[in-house]
Amino acid sequence: MTFPPFLLSLILCTSLAAQMDPYVTDVISTEGDTTVRVIITRNGWERISSRATVEWLVTDHEGDLERQAKRSITSVQVPCLEAGWLIASKPFFDIRNGRRSCIVECTHTSLLHPPHERLRIEIGRAGEVTCEGLNDTALIAAHCFMKPFRLPDPMRDTIGNDVRYVVESHVDGTVAESPWMTVRDTERKNADVLKVFGILDTCTESASFDGSISIALFAYECCAGTKSYYECYRIDREATQAHLVWRTLFMYGLEQPRALLVVADSITTTSSMRLFLNTDRNVPDAADYDDREREVWKHGIALVPKSTAWIVATKETDDGTWAFVIGRPVLTPDVRALFKSDNSKMPGTVAGWMKVGNRHK
Repeated sequence: MTFPPFLLSLILCTSLAAQMDPYVTDVISTEGDTTVRVIITRNGWERISSRATVEWLVTDHEGDLERQAKRSITSVQVPCLEAGWLIASKPFFDIRNGRRSCIVECTHTSLLHPPHERLRIEIGRAGEVTCEGLNDTALIAAHCFMKPFRLPDPMRDTIGNDVRYVVESHVDGTVAESPWMTVRDTERKNADVLKVFGILDTCTESASFDGSISIALFAYECCAGTKSYYECYRIDREATQAHLVWRTLFMYGLEQPRALLVVADSITTTSSMRLFLNTDRNVPDAADYDDREREVWKHGIALVPKSTAWIVATKETDDGTWAFVIGRPVLTPDVRALFKSDNSKMPGTVAGWMKVGNRHK
């Protein structure tokens, strides 16, 4: 059988592509007694994915100093990327408390609206590597809080397996402070599974392999209210209604950080920790807050002891070091009342400033 030239070329190219080695997309290294290098490669044909290798190198000190070379003593594949479902990019080193790690951004390869997440690759002694997903929810919430308010354009999109869900963002000029969004299920006669006030950020829509979807939004309290919320909802495949999985309260008048950390620091809370609206511990006047709100913030909001909170920014003042913290508050009746809104009365986390260190004299 004789094949035409174009078909022979196609067969040859396909054969060569199948034999190609993975190509390197990122290489970063950090020096020390032992040099650590992280190499990210990408391969695949119809479905591209990433692998990562951590390599430890030492310098051979024998001979001419100008000819000293680094020698690899061992290398390890990063286990979280071995399944081949992720594309990794933008690696950087993060060194805290004497521990060295590499942070990489990851995108799932087989979804129309893939969730974006980050992995922390913990790097120990030569040959020791572990990895885990980062919980960036607090950091994302803080990013939304720092964005200037902008009335969104009306939007309609589909999401989920077989584009099952219709996501719409609505704007009514008569209530400009209160845009809202809906999610409809086309498999259930376009029934609403979510209808809430808030501004949808398209980058926070995502679908999962189990058929569920996640929706995140920032909701402003209408009519010159004193609160806003970052809220994240999950819609499971068999569910008829979305359920709220994360909620962060941001009060009007809360001091904004100048910049956020690249990676949030998790801390374990104590009974003495208190959150305030600003590093001066000032409370807005009576024209902005009602009496219960003023009383709550005057003394600071206590965090639930032995729970996890997240430091997302820090600030040096004449009084010492302060941290912008998101954590779970102790639910006194007045604190619980703060969380009531049009979307939900469910408590969640709260953002505020906490003193974490005294000024060094």
